Amino acid sequence: QHDYLCEIYFLNYFSDKLPVPHIFKIVEPESDFDGAILMEYLHGDLLKTLELNNQLAYEIGSLLAKIHTNKVAGYGDLTHTSLSLDPTSYFTFKFE
Repeated sequence: QHDYLCEIYFLNYFSDKLPVPHIFKIVEPESDFDGAILMEYLHGDLLKTLELNNQLAYEIGSLLAKIHTNKVAGYGDLTHTSLSLDPTSYFTFKFE
């Protein structure tokens, strides 16, 4: 369920910032069902190592930089409403 919630959160969050598929419908998870996301199909091909060139590497790096320029006011799991202002508390709890 956590992956499902993260997927929805980030697709919505980046919808006006990056080329991500539009969500048409979501089916919430239940006790015997993991949930589902009906989203737009974005045409593309699996990148092969031999196809990687400087221009494509630059485009990929630019998109990754756009992701990393987005900041939030706290630390923790963004699918929850409360974030901690102290990064050590979240990461200490996560790795105990």
